[in-house]
Amino acid sequence: MVDVKAQDSQGRLYQIEVQLTLDRCLGERMLYNWSVLYKKQIDEGENYNQLCPVIAIWLLDGIFFSESPAVHHHFQVYDAEHRFKLSEHCSIHVLELPKWKKPEDRPLDPENAWLYFFEEAQHWKELPEELQTINALEEAMNVLKRFAEKDADYWLYEARLEGLRLQRYRESEMERMEQEKVRMEQDQLRMEQDQLRMEQEKARMEQDQLRMEQEKARMEQDQLRMEQEKVRMEQDQLRMEQERNQLSVALEQALQQKEEVQRREERLMELLKKAGIDPAQ
Repeated sequence: MVDVKAQDSQGRLYQIEVQLTLDRCLGERMLYNWSVLYKKQIDEGENYNQLCPVIAIWLLDGIFFSESPAVHHHFQVYDAEHRFKLSEHCSIHVLELPKWKKPEDRPLDPENAWLYFFEEAQHWKELPEELQTINALEEAMNVLKRFAEKDADYWLYEARLEGLRLQRYRESEMERMEQEKVRMEQDQLRMEQDQLRMEQEKARMEQDQLRMEQEKARMEQDQLRMEQEKVRMEQDQLRMEQERNQLSVALEQALQQKEEVQRREERLMELLKKAGIDPAQ
């Protein structure tokens, strides 16, 4: 991280930071660093009218606002509901260099010219012709040349950049490992939930199976009871038929006996009449 502070002729303070590594609390760091510089303008007891605007410019070698495609974000103290600013003194600019693409359909405006410089100047020996009309960029290129000519400072700078790159790599690797750990824990939890759901489904199916078997047993018992009732009714029917047959036989025998008695009586009467005996006496 490179930190540069400057002040213009109107008293405005500038805080320029080049951030190679991004962390989750970068937004809070931006606000805090701005507030420190703003607070240092006056001591206790001095008038607030001595305060001047502080403009913070953050150049990020990474994407912090992934939800937005914009390269440049400008943050101020602002009432979002009623649409007006509290003060012009707070201004934080954030530029995400990986989002920037050189426009091909129009000349470079000052902002895009500087972004072009920040992105590509490390590969230049001379300032491109299209940027040579901007004096500030000429001065920046000359400073870059002088800096590159001082081998000791250059290699120290390179070593520092390499250290920052390694730090960024380690941080990104740690974040990736943490995300992987969270993903694995989520997968493990999902697997356990699936296992529990399968066990619950198995238990439910076993309960359904048991209920079906109980229902089948009940139906078989009902069927057996109906068959037993049918057998009993058939036995009753058979017994009734047997009793009716026996009654018919007994009645027929009684009639035959009665007829036999009547025939005997008639024969006896005939014998008596033949013997000259009056049956009526």
